[in-house]
Amino acid sequence: MALFFMSSIALMGVIVLVSLYVSDKQSFNTLLENLGNFGGFLGGIGTIIAAAAAAIGVDSWLKQLRVGKSIVVIWDVQVALRKVHAAEITWYVYAYQRNGNLAEKHEENLLDAIEYLRNLTHELDAIVIKNQFEWANKVSTIDLAWRDIKTYLINHPTPTTPQEIIAEHTNLAPKNNYFSKVYEHYLAQLEALEKDIK
Repeated sequence: MALFFMSSIALMGVIVLVSLYVSDKQSFNTLLENLGNFGGFLGGIGTIIAAAAAAIGVDSWLKQLRVGKSIVVIWDVQVALRKVHAAEITWYVYAYQRNGNLAEKHEENLLDAIEYLRNLTHELDAIVIKNQFEWANKVSTIDLAWRDIKTYLINHPTPTTPQEIIAEHTNLAPKNNYFSKVYEHYLAQLEALEKDIK
């Protein structure tokens, strides 16, 4: 900007000096008039370009306003889903050991995380998906997958023999894998949804 300003002042100075030494003032005035007209033309073109850029900018801004809330909701659900997964892992460590007090404490954290996720999915369903209960139902699937693991651990005592440990692992592995697959599948769906919106 400063360079443009300095160039303009230098150009005006050159024009003033040239006008002092020109013998044919009439042709010089005509030249200046033509240069002024050309400058006005360039100014008009610049105004049209600025107006087009402003229209494009406003359109982009409006799109960001519309899409921005949807992206934020998707990100919030992604974070909440990851928190459910982390809370489930922590709970599982203590529940698998049949450590009652710590398992109960972490179960409360997990239930809070699931409830928080459920509340956010209602926003996702209303604002982004436009389907009343699609993602709320997916939270129920996560909840049921976790409750299946919990039910098994409650109904089976701590294994003591190698055969009991192998049997428990054989029974729990598919349940844990299912929980993880549901989590990964839903996380992938959220990431795809985010890409579609952008």
